[in-house]
Amino acid sequence: MTDPPASVEHQFGSLPLEAGRASRPTQGRVADDDTVAPADPSAGALAGGGAESRFLTADDGVRLHYLYWPAGPSPPWAVLIFLHGIASHAGWFAETATDLNHHGVAVYGPDRRGSGRSGGPRGHLARYERALDDVDQVVQLVASEHRGTPLFLAASSWAAKLAVVYAARRPGPLSGLLLLGPVLTAELKLSPARQVQVVVGHLVRPMAYLPIPLTRSCTPPIRPTWTSSGPIGCGGWRP
Repeated sequence: MTDPPASVEHQFGSLPLEAGRASRPTQGRVADDDTVAPADPSAGALAGGGAESRFLTADDGVRLHYLYWPAGPSPPWAVLIFLHGIASHAGWFAETATDLNHHGVAVYGPDRRGSGRSGGPRGHLARYERALDDVDQVVQLVASEHRGTPLFLAASSWAAKLAVVYAARRPGPLSGLLLLGPVLTAELKLSPARQVQVVVGHLVRPMAYLPIPLTRSCTPPIRPTWTSSGPIGCGGWRP
C-alpha cells in the first residue's frame, strides 16, 4: 500500500471557484485537518447534504475535491468510494450515502477532475491515465484512513468504464466493485465526414468543443434541482 497524498486539505463553508488553480503541495496535513464540520448548507444536495467537504492535491498540483460521509461514532465495517458519471458530481450520491451511513458504511465521493469543485479544465482530460491516477490517489488515501476495513469502489453511468479499467489494472486494496447503471460502450452513428472532423479536431485543437449526440441529463425537467440550480451547473461550476 502506498503512502497517502502529500497534501490533504479540509475546507468547509463557502467554497470559491478554483478551477484549474493549483496549490503548492505541503508535507502532511494542514493545521485544521482535525476540524470536522458540514459542507456549505446553502448548496443543499449539490454539496452532499451533511457531508464533509475536503480537498487533496494531485501529484500534478491540481486540487481535487471530494465529499466524505462518515458512518457515525463507531468505526465503519465497510468503506465505499463513489465515482460519478459525466454530467454530474459527487453530491448526486448524498441521499444514498446517508442511508449507507445508517448501516455502518462510510462513503467518499470525489468530484472528477474538471467537474464539480475539482480543479482542471472543465470536462477535459488530456489522457485517460490521468483519470486512473486521480482515482488511485483517492483509493490510497481512503485505504490509509481505514486500514483493515473492506474497501469497495462504486461507479455510475460512464464512470463504470473507468472503474472497471482501474480495478483490472490496479486492484490494490479493493475488496469489490459495484457498477450502478453502467455504460461501457457508446454507439454514436457519425457520418464519415463527421468522423474525420473529430479525429482532425483532436489532433489540431484538442480543447475545441464538438457536439456529441447524447441526451443531456442536466436538461430540465430531469433532476432540475441537482443539475441546473445552485452554484454547480452541468459537471462544473457556474461562472
